[in-house]
Amino acid sequence: MSALGSSFLAAVRKEFASTFHRFGFVEVGQENNLNFATVVAKNDSHYLRIGSDFRDRTVYASFGRLAEGLVPAFPIAPSRTPEDVREIPDAILTWLATGEREAAFEVGLYSQETSEEIGAAVHRVAQTLDTFGKRLLAGDAEEWRRAAELTVTRKWRPMSPSDSR
Repeated sequence: MSALGSSFLAAVRKEFASTFHRFGFVEVGQENNLNFATVVAKNDSHYLRIGSDFRDRTVYASFGRLAEGLVPAFPIAPSRTPEDVREIPDAILTWLATGEREAAFEVGLYSQETSEEIGAAVHRVAQTLDTFGKRLLAGDAEEWRRAAELTVTRKWRPMSPSDSR
């Protein structure tokens, strides 16, 4: 267990508390070591994995579907088709909503390994998920399809009028 990891875990529990509550997520796991820390929460059908890689100085949140009621292992290879996508990263949701790829992938970055920097990055990721992930977190199948497509193709397209609600 690391002090940096403990700071990260505390920040996640604080910043994601309203998201956990609103969508019925319950914390089911955590990990904390010298290289990374994660918190995993799930509801009846989905999971949310929030992590920080201390080597890359980044915080991320990924949303996915449970597999037979369980949180699947972290995907180690990219999906080849949208149907194979198991997790949607927060950066994809931001990119999908804004069309700003570079900015989307910078939301969780922090420059120094301090509790304050990690806390600020966790706050940004939580706000991003709250702003751009509501439809997905609520189980919107069309939003999942669009996000899964972007996860695989990495080709952004503006929302069509039929996509917006």
